[in-house]
Amino acid sequence: MPRFFRVVWESYKEVISLILILIISLLLISQNNNRGIKRFRLFAFSSIAGVSSMLNSIFPSGATRAENEQLRRRNAELMMQVSISREYEAKNIQLQGLLQLRDTISFPVAPAKVAFRSVTNSQTTIVLDKGTNDNVQEGYIVVDERGLLGIVSEVSASYSIVRSIKNTSVNPIVRERKSGYQGILHWTGESFIVTNIPKTADTRVNDTIITAATSSLVNFPLPIGKVSRVINPEQGYMTTIEIIPFANIERADYVFILMQKPLPNFTITR
Repeated sequence: MPRFFRVVWESYKEVISLILILIISLLLISQNNNRGIKRFRLFAFSSIAGVSSMLNSIFPSGATRAENEQLRRRNAELMMQVSISREYEAKNIQLQGLLQLRDTISFPVAPAKVAFRSVTNSQTTIVLDKGTNDNVQEGYIVVDERGLLGIVSEVSASYSIVRSIKNTSVNPIVRERKSGYQGILHWTGESFIVTNIPKTADTRVNDTIITAATSSLVNFPLPIGKVSRVINPEQGYMTTIEIIPFANIERADYVFILMQKPLPNFTITR
């Protein structure tokens, strides 16, 4: 076996070295927010995504792919309907109102395929095969069938770069569904935590965390995750909690873009 690796290395060392250098370069670029680097990053990620999409199209799955996409779309729509319905239920809206809500809610969602994904400890960046040609804008919300996945941060004609919630610069205001108390979501590089939750919230393991109406990123009640640990239950007046996200951030191949205009006060750290 070592002899085999030596033969492969001797035969393809230039190609292997080039691939390694390209991977390292892309990882470094993805963490640089300089304006010039930002434009180059959009071009580089879009180019890689284009090549990846072309290769994937060589082996189409036909009817199965279309059927799976339809099922994922329906699951995403149901996830958002359930989330809103629970909000109304929490506010003691009558059953008749809930039935009308179920029949009238319409979500303008566009299916998108993950064309490329860059993963580091500090962030997971996703490139989708939809861009300005498909009316996608910066600030659009991206979900899978389980919950919030991220925010569109940069757009080219055919591709969109999404900063997932697994990013140290994406910190939406969230709230605990049961109590309504709010906190701020952070990705630490190792885990998701929510800070500034008052002790009076009495947060417990398995409680659901959703986005809050006061967030400048997402003011739509989308599921974020479930509480896995209360970190400092005996100290101070505020609680820090650790959560496990619902969205399949690093493995989702197909997602949905919520085609609604960004909030007027939308802002994301550059």
